[in-house]
Amino acid sequence: MSDCCSGSAKGLSKNHPCPICSQPCKPISVKTILHHIKAPWLWQETQQDYFFCDSTACDLVYFGADNSLIKRSELRENISIKNKTEQATLCYCFAISYA
Repeated sequence: MSDCCSGSAKGLSKNHPCPICSQPCKPISVKTILHHIKAPWLWQETQQDYFFCDSTACDLVYFGADNSLIKRSELRENISIKNKTEQATLCYCFAISYA
């Protein structure tokens, strides 16, 4: 878990603007994306940097430097940072929700 949210494989620490809401977004690892998308076996990873948009108003969750998009509807469950409902997950490892 030490590298789960620490950035891309290249170790980027720079922010990148979200292609939808323009909010600065932090780098995310491919491993994190693979853990959250509904069908990781169908996703085509490319050699680029990926980012996470934590804006609650934006439907985009992950995106690539080439502006490839992964929206909320493509994820297995709600991302708690983006959706703070009672059912939103706080800890994915132990399935702990806000409730």
